[in-house]
Amino acid sequence: PYADEAYYRHRRHNTAPSPFEGMKRSFKMFTTQLRPVPGCRAISAFLVNWRANVGDVPVRTVDHHNAHLAAAFLTSGFDEATMISLDGIGDGASGVVALGNKDGMKEIARFSGRDSIGLIYEEATRMLHMRELEDEGKVMALSTYADLDAKDLSVLYDLVSVESDKDTIRLHSVSRPYKRLQEVLWSWGPERFAAAVQAFAEQKAMEITSAALKITGVKNLAVAGGVFANVRINRKIRDRFFRDKGLDDKNSFWIFPHMGDGGLALGSCIGAPAPIDPYLGTEISAERAAKSALRRGLNVKKITFSDTADRIANGEAIGWINGRMEFGPRALGARSMLAHPNDRAIRDKLNMVQKKRVFYQPFCPSMLKEEADRSLVNYDGRSERWMTSLYGVNKEGMSRLQGVTATDDSCRPQILPEDPKTQEEKDYRELLLAVKEKIGIGAVLNTSFNTHGDPLVRTENDAIETLISSGLDALIVGGRIEITKG
Repeated sequence: PYADEAYYRHRRHNTAPSPFEGMKRSFKMFTTQLRPVPGCRAISAFLVNWRANVGDVPVRTVDHHNAHLAAAFLTSGFDEATMISLDGIGDGASGVVALGNKDGMKEIARFSGRDSIGLIYEEATRMLHMRELEDEGKVMALSTYADLDAKDLSVLYDLVSVESDKDTIRLHSVSRPYKRLQEVLWSWGPERFAAAVQAFAEQKAMEITSAALKITGVKNLAVAGGVFANVRINRKIRDRFFRDKGLDDKNSFWIFPHMGDGGLALGSCIGAPAPIDPYLGTEISAERAAKSALRRGLNVKKITFSDTADRIANGEAIGWINGRMEFGPRALGARSMLAHPNDRAIRDKLNMVQKKRVFYQPFCPSMLKEEADRSLVNYDGRSERWMTSLYGVNKEGMSRLQGVTATDDSCRPQILPEDPKTQEEKDYRELLLAVKEKIGIGAVLNTSFNTHGDPLVRTENDAIETLISSGLDALIVGGRIEITKG
C-alpha cells in the first residue's frame, strides 16, 4: 500500500521526484510488461483475501484485456462484433483483437506490452510535465494548437509498425522509442510534439482497426481500453469506417463508456448481454439536500426548469445534481456544472477560477438532437448519450457554441435522445428545452461537478460543500430545489 500511495502522490506532482526516479520508472516498465507466470493467480487471490479481509471467499482472476472486451461486447447490443482492446499495459499486453458472438470470444491477436501505443502516449504526457494516466486529455487538447503538414505529422509513425495477414495482426516497436520522443520534443516544442504524438496514436489505431475489420469480416465494432478515451481517435474511426460507406443500419460502432481501467470491474463480472444506461450510481434526494442546506444556513427555495434556464441565460454558472450518479468518467447531467454555451467569458472563468484547468482544454456541450442537426458536421442523427466521440462544428454552430468549441472547430457532445430512457435524461432534456426557449440555443456548457483536484461530487452533502467553497452561483437539486449562499 505504501508504494501505491507514494506512486500516486508523485504522479499527481504532490511530491518531488527522487534521485532514483528514472530507475524506478524503468523497473515499473519492465515488470508491468512481463506476462503472468505460474503462481501469479494464486498469489493474487491470496493478497485479495488478505488485504480486502473478505474471508473464505473464492477469488477468480480475469485477464485484463478479456475484461475490457467482455465489457465492450456484452453491453453493445450486437449479436456479433469485431472487438478491440487497446490500453497502456495490462497483464503484460497492450491490446487484444477478437471476434465476439453467441459462442463466446475468439482471440485473433494479442499485442506485447513492448509494442504499446498507450504507453508511448503515457510517456509523452510525462515528458510534457503532465500527470501520466490522468492528463492525456490535455495532450490531446494541446495537439490542436499546432498546424503540421502531412510529413511532420508522420514523424513518429514508425515507432510502432502494424503488420497483418488473413489470420492475425502483429505490432513491432522500434528500439528505444522513448529516446525518439525526447528528441522530437526537444527540437519541436510542446505543441508540435503533442500534435505528432496524437497523429501517431490516431494512425496506429486506424491501422489496427482496418486490419481487424478485414480479418473478421464483421462490420460491427465494439472497443474498450484507455486508448479509446481519446475522442479524436474515436472520431477518425467513426468517420472512416462507419459513415458514407454504404453500410446498412445494423452495422455500428460501440465505445464502452467506462473504457479505462475503471470499467474492468464490470467486465470481470458480466456474463451475459446487458445493455446499460448512463446512470447507475448513488441517487440524491431533494428533501435531504434541502434539510442539509438549511442546517448550514443556506437559502433554499422551490423552482422550475424555467427558473434554472433564466440563471444560465443570465450568464451564471450553476451546479446541477439529479437522480443517480453517472457510470463512467463523464459528467452527463446528473453531477454537472452548467453554463451558457456561447459565452467565452463564462468558459474562461470556469476554466481558470473554478476548475483551475489549463486554458487550452475545452469544455463540452450537452445538446438536443435538433441543435446537433443544426450545428455539427457529419452528424448522423444518433444520440450520443455517453459523450465518447468528437464532431466538427459548422460555421453556424461556431457562432452559437463559442464556449464549447475547441480551437480546431470541434466539440465532444452529449446528445440527448428524443425519447429519453431514464428519468435523469427526461429532466435534463426538459432543462435544455427551457434553455432553448430563453436563448435560442438547445445546448449548455457541461463540465464535471468538482473543484480542482477533488473527485466528482456524489452525495447531496458533497454538492453543498462544493457550492460553499466555490464560485458557483447556485446549486440546483433535481431541477426543483435551488440552494444559494445568499
